[in-house]
Amino acid sequence: MNLASYIKTGYRRDDLNWSIAGPDDSPNILSELTWTDIEMATISAGTTLIFESNWLLNLELLFGRIYHGDNQDSDYLGDNRTLEFSRSNNSGDKGSVLDISVATGYNWTVPFKKYSTYPNIEFRPQIGLSYYSQNLTITDGNKTVSEYINKVPLGPFPGAKTTYDATWFGPWLGLKSKFNLTESFSLSLNLEYHYAKYDSTANWNLRANFAHPESFTQQADGYGLIGDVAGEYKLNTQLSLNLLLRYQDWQAHDNGIDKVFFSDGETFSTKFNGVNWQSFAANIGVVFSF
Repeated sequence: MNLASYIKTGYRRDDLNWSIAGPDDSPNILSELTWTDIEMATISAGTTLIFESNWLLNLELLFGRIYHGDNQDSDYLGDNRTLEFSRSNNSGDKGSVLDISVATGYNWTVPFKKYSTYPNIEFRPQIGLSYYSQNLTITDGNKTVSEYINKVPLGPFPGAKTTYDATWFGPWLGLKSKFNLTESFSLSLNLEYHYAKYDSTANWNLRANFAHPESFTQQADGYGLIGDVAGEYKLNTQLSLNLLLRYQDWQAHDNGIDKVFFSDGETFSTKFNGVNWQSFAANIGVVFSF
């Protein structure tokens, strides 16, 4: 039995956007929220247990604290983002993320040469369950467009502390290939396909006609693609240095519903057009093997 555990720190940058339609899909984009350059510091930990039968169990955790981000909130009267009547450009430099993934799989080792231990390749097909969340906060509101209806003064407006909490949950399939080039150095390539149930809850704190703390919810079905490449160098038999680069592309556009909760107890549902999330991360850390 082999046990390998790691702890890493790193940097991650996310972009996320979503939109809803108006009543009876008119306009087809009524409101659109965009977060760009969401930068965060992350810390992650994980462990992989490989049994003598070569079956394996894997657990990964990541927490990130957002320190920079930009947000835009736009509303339209016409289809295809025309007749924009309201826009605010705000700060998105607060919030956090949490990733949890568990998996089981099998480890195959294929030597390049019949009687040589190195180099060799390890193949690890895996099936798992994952939960990813983004807890985003909008502050420092700044109105930049006010046209046609309900005109309000342009410029900064106080009191904004809007929250948007999103989760992606579902099963996944993946394949990890590890190229052990020497006894000390290896390169890994990992690919994953995730089915995702998307759920979000928002608190639009400045909207007096909305309920609080749950102003509206959103649901949709989608998927996620994850790819990463890593290099690992053994310092000794139990300790290694690891550098990992990861890219993620998630979207949920099917069966979308946006449900608004009003302060008088009434509710209203409209079409949730969908959500897109892209992420790039770089992590460095140490791996302990036993």
